[in-house]
Amino acid sequence: MFDALIEGSQSRNNSALREMCCNAVAVFAQWTLKHSTDHEIKNIPVNIKSLIRRIESNSNHPDPFRRLSSVLCFGKILQVVKDFEPLVDRYCLDITRNVLSSLK
Repeated sequence: MFDALIEGSQSRNNSALREMCCNAVAVFAQWTLKHSTDHEIKNIPVNIKSLIRRIESNSNHPDPFRRLSSVLCFGKILQVVKDFEPLVDRYCLDITRNVLSSLK
């Protein structure tokens, strides 16, 4: 299912689909954090790490729509992650670097 959301966020012709898929990715991040303990969020954020790495793989892709999808998804995820200090400390610079490299 997550692969389908990432693929949908890369849509060339349908901006509504792109937006909906990016929102769904953010909802997944929110749901994951809601159902994680403080210890898991601080020490073992497996789902968030996996989510960021999957989106990160599109940041340097030659296809501009894949790079656009990574920027849109990171923007939505950052809105969710900003409320969790340990995740901001761990991933904020990575997300910023990926967004800036995607906009080249």
